Amino acid sequence: MKKISILDRVLLIVYIIFWVVCAIFALACSLGFVTLDTVLENVTMWMVNPLYRILLAVIATFVVAISVKLLLIGTTTSAVSSPSTILKTTEKGTINIAISAINDMAKKSVEAEGAIKTIDTETTVDNDLLNIHVKLTLFGGTGIPELTEKIQSDIKDYVESLTGLNVNSVNIVVVEAIKQQKARVS
Repeated sequence: MKKISILDRVLLIVYIIFWVVCAIFALACSLGFVTLDTVLENVTMWMVNPLYRILLAVIATFVVAISVKLLLIGTTTSAVSSPSTILKTTEKGTINIAISAINDMAKKSVEAEGAIKTIDTETTVDNDLLNIHVKLTLFGGTGIPELTEKIQSDIKDYVESLTGLNVNSVNIVVVEAIKQQKARVS
């Protein structure tokens, strides 16, 4: 569910107050507290005086603008954000697996790979399928195509075997290939 901003909340409050006042006025008219003659006198006064007509136009424009804004808030969908957990249902109940745990599993699956200096992972969920996005910094002199294919397989197999969830894709971006410093012997 999309979170409503502070401005939208204020507009909603103003909008509700406006319609509550209109409802109270309609109720007063229907119960006879306000007569038709009083209403006609006030409407005539508003329509004759140019300043009142401008004020009425501003109020009407404001109400229409808030109505459109609130309508758009209620009908637009925000970008789908990934949940913080993914749900797996079994015959014995449900299991929630944190996305951060899946990211940790992906990192752990390639921990022993000596050609990787740093790894950063981000997992998204689309129709109960995991998409794991990996950013790597590699040591230079590494065969990137072979290594990245191995990493994709390792991550997919490891995460699927531990979670029982399906990994749709493992997308890798090699952000840097740096020269490995040799240890000095003294």
